[in-house]
Amino acid sequence: MVDIVLFCIYLLIAGAVGTTVWAVVRSARLRDKSAAMHHHVPARRIALAVATFLVVCLLVTFLFGSTEPLLSNGKPFTSAGWLRTTDMLINTSIVLVIVAAACMAAGRFKC
Repeated sequence: MVDIVLFCIYLLIAGAVGTTVWAVVRSARLRDKSAAMHHHVPARRIALAVATFLVVCLLVTFLFGSTEPLLSNGKPFTSAGWLRTTDMLINTSIVLVIVAAACMAAGRFKC
């Protein structure tokens, strides 16, 4: 039973990754030069900056992630890759929330 659940989870993850890659490629191919500026806002530059920041943030938080073993259900969990991945996702989420709040505040109080 556990094998079936794991297979379904892996299938869902593969589907999500595939859909994400398809959407990014499709969006990049369908975007024309007129979409670079929208109501005097550099939309293309902002999208590129956000995507670049996300990738850099994920990479940096993975590289600096902790590999210290955790106690889970009374047993030590020592998989360094998964420990770093967990740290990466948690720390990246925190950084992105802080950056989003700072950008909202900067936009709100900009003269």
